[in-house]
Amino acid sequence: MNETTLNWAPQVQTDSAALYLNPPSQPAKILVVDDEEEIRELIRETLQVGNFEVLESATGEEAWKTILDNPPDLVLLDILLPGKMDGLEVCSRMKTYPVSRDIPVIFITAVPLSQLNGKEMKAEGVFIKPFSPIELLDQVFRTLGRADA
Repeated sequence: MNETTLNWAPQVQTDSAALYLNPPSQPAKILVVDDEEEIRELIRETLQVGNFEVLESATGEEAWKTILDNPPDLVLLDILLPGKMDGLEVCSRMKTYPVSRDIPVIFITAVPLSQLNGKEMKAEGVFIKPFSPIELLDQVFRTLGRADA
């Protein structure tokens, strides 16, 4: 991780800054689901600055298996994924299974919001690519803080 990556983390200026400065003793586990390796790498490096444990999947099928076998505390989920399960299907399944129904989901997608308005999205947030890593980290802190409350 380079020095510039570390320099921006303290600039998060919200109530979630307290979570960044005082991370829990057990790091939250976050599943990052995106078919683009570069996006997963950017998100992984961003989350590592926040002291999170990061799991990764490139397809909906891999993500679903991970969710069932090793449930994360949060899922960052692309909508357009290769294979038989896209992100909307993964999220829909998550919200119907007891082991995963309470796991928060944040979509990270290149699909414009105008195309998503008609779709049922059971997610705590949506980030449109390209996105700000700082804002994503802040949203992760706020979502986990809300989920733990």
